[in-house]
Amino acid sequence: MSSDDRQAGTTASVDQAMNRILAAERDARLAVAECRAEAARRVAEAERRARALAGRSEAHIKAAHRRADAAIERALGELAEVPLVAMPEGAPVPGSEGEVPPALAQAIEALVAEILGEGPAGAT
Repeated sequence: MSSDDRQAGTTASVDQAMNRILAAERDARLAVAECRAEAARRVAEAERRARALAGRSEAHIKAAHRRADAAIERALGELAEVPLVAMPEGAPVPGSEGEVPPALAQAIEALVAEILGEGPAGAT
C-alpha cells in the first residue's frame, strides 16, 4: 500500500467520524428542541389549570360571602324583631341567678341599641 492510499483511507475514516459527530450533534439538537417544546406545552397546560382553579376559587369565595351576608342580614332582621325590654337598674337578668351591675346593664343597652342601628344609648 502506498502512502497515498493510506492517506486516502485515513481521510475517509476522518470524514466518516466527522459525519457521525455531525449526525449525533443534529440528533441532540432535535432532542433538545423536542424537550423544549414539551416543556413549553406542559407549562402552558399548568398555567391554564392554575387560571381555572383560581377562577373556581374566586367563585366559591364570592358565594361564601353572599351566604354569610345573607345570614347576617337574617340574624339582624330577627334581632330587630325582638322587643327591647327596659330593665330597672340592678334587676336580675332573666334566666340568671344574680343581678346585673348597673354599669354592665348600661353597656348592654348601648350595645343592643348600636347593633339595631339606633345609635349609642341616650342619643336621640
